[in-house]
Amino acid sequence: MKKITLIVEKGEQGLWGRVTVNDNLITAEAASIDELESELRKLILDFEDIVDVEFERYYDVFAIFEEFDFINISKFAKYADINPGQLRQYASGVKHPREAQAKKIEQAFSKLSEEINKIAVHY
Repeated sequence: MKKITLIVEKGEQGLWGRVTVNDNLITAEAASIDELESELRKLILDFEDIVDVEFERYYDVFAIFEEFDFINISKFAKYADINPGQLRQYASGVKHPREAQAKKIEQAFSKLSEEINKIAVHY
């Protein structure tokens, strides 16, 4: 199994992804992350003859909210202590966060993940 870093960003028609394998940049665009990974797997196999690939995903803010579109941007902004209008601009691809803001968003998702992992549903 070869682990490959996948950068997922805003594309013209959905999500755009890029990977570097053996110093070769391989890119693709798709409507969803599953389609993107499938297309990249085909391209990697064509160029590098690597069959078993595991992607380690890194998202820009647009791609996060595109992939997880059920997350309310305004409420998440308050949770992350970021101006909701500013986060909406990041999520739409109009603006890109600086490193400090990106880390703040990432930390808020990590905290949210920890809280979600503690959920137990009574039945």
